[in-house]
Amino acid sequence: MDSYKPSATAIVCIEKWLYFQTYFGSSQYQSTYRVNISIEDFKQNGNFQTNSNNIERRSKSGGPRNMKYFNDDFSNDSFDMNSSMLSENGSEGWLSANGTQSGYEPIAQGKKATVNLWCMSPALSFIDAFNECRSVILASGTLCPMETLKTELGMEFKQQAEGDQVIPSDRIFAAVLPIGPSGSRIQCTYRNTANGDSIFYKELSSIITYVCVNVPAGILCFLPSYRVLDLLKTKLETSSYMQQIENKKLVLFEPRRSSELASVMAQFDEAIFEPHLIGPNVNGALMFAVFRGKVSEGIDFADDRARVVISVGIPFPSSMDELVNAKRVYNDENSKKLGILNGEEWYVTQAYRALNQALGRCLRHKNDWGALLLIDERLERQVGNKTGGAASAKVSKWIRTQLKSYPSFGQFDEQFRCFMQRMLTEKMNVKEEIDLT
Repeated sequence: MDSYKPSATAIVCIEKWLYFQTYFGSSQYQSTYRVNISIEDFKQNGNFQTNSNNIERRSKSGGPRNMKYFNDDFSNDSFDMNSSMLSENGSEGWLSANGTQSGYEPIAQGKKATVNLWCMSPALSFIDAFNECRSVILASGTLCPMETLKTELGMEFKQQAEGDQVIPSDRIFAAVLPIGPSGSRIQCTYRNTANGDSIFYKELSSIITYVCVNVPAGILCFLPSYRVLDLLKTKLETSSYMQQIENKKLVLFEPRRSSELASVMAQFDEAIFEPHLIGPNVNGALMFAVFRGKVSEGIDFADDRARVVISVGIPFPSSMDELVNAKRVYNDENSKKLGILNGEEWYVTQAYRALNQALGRCLRHKNDWGALLLIDERLERQVGNKTGGAASAKVSKWIRTQLKSYPSFGQFDEQFRCFMQRMLTEKMNVKEEIDLT
């Protein structure tokens, strides 16, 4: 009988499924779930159908609005792969469960079918986990913007506080760069980033090269997507920018496989703490990464590991993501009834939370120092907004209070060089004192 014992993975899957059924079986919760069926090509690994119309939406009473997948009796709903026939040419071009032929046929033979059950309300699990607690404290440096937490967790937070940074203000340089070295205004929109030869990539390449030449140790550069990262990489490699950067930095890119991250981070640290092993003129490393990626979460880049963090654009979630679109529709439908953010407000909040999370990778203790460079003219509205209550105050308070915008790159250059020279001189003096002792 030992051979029939379920594996640990199987037990976890069963446990999660039973836990899900507890919620799904309750009629009051059914309206918070959305069903998405996707068909993927194994070879190309692309979605067979990608349109929000194939998302099952349930009405207030729990009954379906889209009859393509489920009947009125939710408890008896089933999707039998052996007794249903799907046609690629159904109504409106979508999958149809109404077969026109007798008998049964394979469903999208040779492709991968996935049924996603999405919960649109985080309050369901949050209340279940903390309902009997006398006190619930949420503490993090990246909770801002807090509007979505206050409205969607289903719990009233009577006491709220947004603290100041423990690092002295003169050890933080925070700037919005709305204009590049050539004088062109910078806005990281899809239109401006679609072409790798656009002025956007020229200005961005110039700024990154400038920082690498003038700042020793580690530099992080966060981009809104792998698409922009790949286009920027091509621009750097097909011009003189990459050669200038590599003269000072080991250039690394966030791996797309988690298993490769440890190796990349080891190279990053080696270039910072033992740069002579990389090259005679190398004084650190430059890491390119994406918002919400592996590098932006949970890794501590204290001290020399990140003297500058460059953030490019505002990382809005992908408008092509079915889950994102379903959540936006759900919030629009329930914003007034449930008192939650509407779809657009929720969408913007997710972008700034990802931005704050990336910016928080450096400046990790009271003696640390560094610079935060936010590249996008749209972020100028965050400058001078020192009150957390304002609707436009999306960047974390400890950054907001330091944030400045420069009308020209020349003015930024002057202030940035002064800051770096002052901090590097202080670092050298501290090192000399330690050596003397």
